[in-house]
Amino acid sequence: MPDVDRADLIPIAEAAGEFERSRKWLDQQIELRKLSTVSIPGDRKLYLLRSEIAALLEPQITQHRAEDAG
Repeated sequence: MPDVDRADLIPIAEAAGEFERSRKWLDQQIELRKLSTVSIPGDRKLYLLRSEIAALLEPQITQHRAEDAG
């Protein structure tokens, strides 16, 4: 894994509040491998990358099937 910028780290408990998402949603994104987790030796907290969360929350264009269109 590449070097991690410590300024980009946020404890998962704080990330839920800062990004207005539930812990369950964050855990789901981790399971889906859309978010990476980071650990620091000697620290029991689980960290996420702010940049990955922000990118995941950006608007995304989706295409609907023709029969779904009104």
